[in-house]
Amino acid sequence: MTDLPSGWTRVPLNELVEATRPRVNPSDVDGLPFVGMYHIESQTMRLLGTVPAATMKSSGVRFEPGDVLYGRLRPYLNKVFRPDFAGIGSAEFIVLTPSDRLDGDYLRYLLNSPDFVQFATSLNTGDRPRVDVRQIGTYPVPLPELDIQHRIVKAIEVEISRLDSAVANLRRVQNGLQQFLAAALQAIYEQRLIPPFDRRGDRWPHVPLASLLAEPLRNGHSAKRTTNGTIRTLTLTAVTRSDFSEANTKLTTADPDKVAHLWLRPGDILIQRSNTPNLVGTASMYRGPEDFAIFPDLMIRARLSPSTSPDYVELVIRAPSSRRYFRSKAQGIAGTMPKIDQQTVANLSIPLPPREIQDAIVRTWQEISSSAMRLEAELARGLRQATNLRGQLYRSAFRGELA
Repeated sequence: MTDLPSGWTRVPLNELVEATRPRVNPSDVDGLPFVGMYHIESQTMRLLGTVPAATMKSSGVRFEPGDVLYGRLRPYLNKVFRPDFAGIGSAEFIVLTPSDRLDGDYLRYLLNSPDFVQFATSLNTGDRPRVDVRQIGTYPVPLPELDIQHRIVKAIEVEISRLDSAVANLRRVQNGLQQFLAAALQAIYEQRLIPPFDRRGDRWPHVPLASLLAEPLRNGHSAKRTTNGTIRTLTLTAVTRSDFSEANTKLTTADPDKVAHLWLRPGDILIQRSNTPNLVGTASMYRGPEDFAIFPDLMIRARLSPSTSPDYVELVIRAPSSRRYFRSKAQGIAGTMPKIDQQTVANLSIPLPPREIQDAIVRTWQEISSSAMRLEAELARGLRQATNLRGQLYRSAFRGELA
């Protein structure tokens, strides 16, 4: 801990707040909103929504305007919120009422700061770590007089507003970039992305994917992750992220003879046959080494004939039109993820130019995506810088450098 300015002291958090709001049954409360952990955006303290408390079954904790809600589950998520209304919060919130020595906004920024997140995260371990009010109550709060707290809060709010505006602009560019890439994929599907040397302007025929296959479509192997597994199997994230590294695999047990036909080769196209509505039908071409892994039952493999470019077919399957087709055909019962079957995949319509044009389109796409990846890297760097600046701002504030 660094030295504090003259007139500041360090006071344990538990001497500056109370955590005595009552637990209540939300269904007994009429007209109040309910705030769950999922209603608070991680890191930003932004409220994403509420639901009527009367619709909830589990008990919650009452809060009043000006209280500070602190998410005790997985404190690294950094979920902090100060409401200006009364309501019921999830039991995963610790509701803190500031004393007259502590400005409520000063408190919420303190709890949101990297130093406090690091402190709270170090208290417990495990898959679902939780902290309690006794534990966080030991945190030494750097405490100036109230008028200085007010000035610090105003200074933080000015700088946070600027940072939030910059981040929003970066997010808009990110979204625009993704829309541009989707439009380029759709242009391939609609035969509007024409190589410069193709002057004929021909409309290429559409053929079913089944007509381009070297062997029948296959579903993968259904197996759970095991500690003694010897066969590497892809996870769904491998296709979602187009990342076929070891990080997106699991080890399973299986009879080698029964899965011999499921080993992947470069150029195989994998399509998710079951996932959330937004992800069902997601496809990616396998770019890992041969015989590195098999694929799971939630995927369908398409192995194409040598006369067809798998890179080109992958682009067509990723186009918005193909994605809409899969979503329209996906079926499922309530409570289950939607699924598509092999026949749906086999019937997917593929615009099929000559091979030389397929290869030229792929080269054009690679140029587009390469430029997009460079821009995406710059945007990601800007977002990391904004996060770092936010942390530096908090550290300066609670050292008295903004007062």
